[in-house]
Amino acid sequence: MQRGRPIIVGGYLGLGFGWLLAFSILVRMGIHDPSWRARLHLGNAGIVILVSAGALYCYLRRHEGEVTRPELRDGAGQSGSGSGERETLPRAVEDQSKHRELQSAIHELKKTQRQLIDQERNRALMQMASGIAHDCNNSLAIIRGYLDILLEKPEKLQDEDKVMRYLKSMNRAAVGATETLRQMRKFYRTVDDHELCPADLNEIVTEAVAMTRPRWQDQAQRKGATINVRTKLNAAAKIRGNDTELSDMLTNLIFNAVDAMPTGGEIELETSDNAAGVQLNVRDTGIGMGEETQRRCLDPFFSTKGEHGTGVGLSAVSGIIRRHEAHLEIESQEGGGTTFTVQFPKTFKERDEATSREALLSRSLRILVIDDDSGMQDLLAEQLQNDGHTVDIAADGVEGLQKFYASRYDVVMTNLAMPTMNGDELARKIKVMAPKKPVILMTGFAEVLAAGEEYDSIDTMLAKPLTASRLREALTRLTIP
Repeated sequence: MQRGRPIIVGGYLGLGFGWLLAFSILVRMGIHDPSWRARLHLGNAGIVILVSAGALYCYLRRHEGEVTRPELRDGAGQSGSGSGERETLPRAVEDQSKHRELQSAIHELKKTQRQLIDQERNRALMQMASGIAHDCNNSLAIIRGYLDILLEKPEKLQDEDKVMRYLKSMNRAAVGATETLRQMRKFYRTVDDHELCPADLNEIVTEAVAMTRPRWQDQAQRKGATINVRTKLNAAAKIRGNDTELSDMLTNLIFNAVDAMPTGGEIELETSDNAAGVQLNVRDTGIGMGEETQRRCLDPFFSTKGEHGTGVGLSAVSGIIRRHEAHLEIESQEGGGTTFTVQFPKTFKERDEATSREALLSRSLRILVIDDDSGMQDLLAEQLQNDGHTVDIAADGVEGLQKFYASRYDVVMTNLAMPTMNGDELARKIKVMAPKKPVILMTGFAEVLAAGEEYDSIDTMLAKPLTASRLREALTRLTIP
């Protein structure tokens, strides 16, 4: 309210009461009374007195509010806790409201950051989609081509050397296609999946180079640029890490290096052991960064790529490195390329895999295999029997459960998708009877399931196609203490 408004209001009130008083006097005396003019003057005087009194009253009330209230506030902190409490309560409510607003802002910021990281991941996948299809088609072409030759001309089966060469080529192609599909898991696993486990940095680097090949080779060549990628994988120790996040980190670093070399150049990825743990170096011969860019390159949403950059890539790299308790150093100069150095702590003691394998092969396990595909039944039986194990086969969950009740097995291996009773239901029934019995789930959906749904009754999950080495590894982990 403005300062003069109380006085004006009081004045109008006084004026109104004064005229009301004067009018009542005139009515009583009669308008023709010769002394009415004197009475009117008396009424006017009364009006002036009432207006002045009203204005003075409002002024004093306003003056009292300005003077006495600060005095009361000052005295509140000295004269007792009651006044202090009256002032502290509104302040506490205000602070709590601000805290809620801050928490909400932080939550929204994290949500936006996750969305941008997902967009960056999807953009990377879209850029590599054509290369993934190209690699898979090449692998299938090799497998089908050699099979067609042998089917059309069976007499070639008599040439053992040639047949072995065909088989080795088909095996390499199948392994390559399997790895390509398996690596795609890194782009659809949940972002919040931050568990750390023993990780082979050399293997992750190799996979990242292969997965980004469409970007640094195919797309670059279409633009007339040649980029060569070299690896020096000398690290022997493993680290504790999340393979999905480490793959994201390397993908972003490789893409960043490619963007820094529009006319071509070289990228080198090197791993090595040192006293502190395992070190990763990613070097490029690109345009480099100035001091200001180098200082801000890890800031969220900072980008020098204009509308083509989100400013999320290197910020995500920094977050992944922090979660792995690693240390990042950047060396760069304009026109002289850039080197990202990541130092990982050595916190994982490797297990003697050769000793474990020898221990596994020295004992024969009795294994129950449940799969509704006859081809998979035969293949698994051959693989396990080659390692000296005894194998019983069941065609579905019901038959498998009957055989489990009727005999004793060291390990149960079951397919997931089966009629009548699926692998998860079978595993739950087995665990009720034998809680410590190892159960291995085999499925072609393993990579997708690992990104979301979990099975409490399953001890380990294996993705098809299965290899003898992965079977040995799983059996070793589950049966050797």
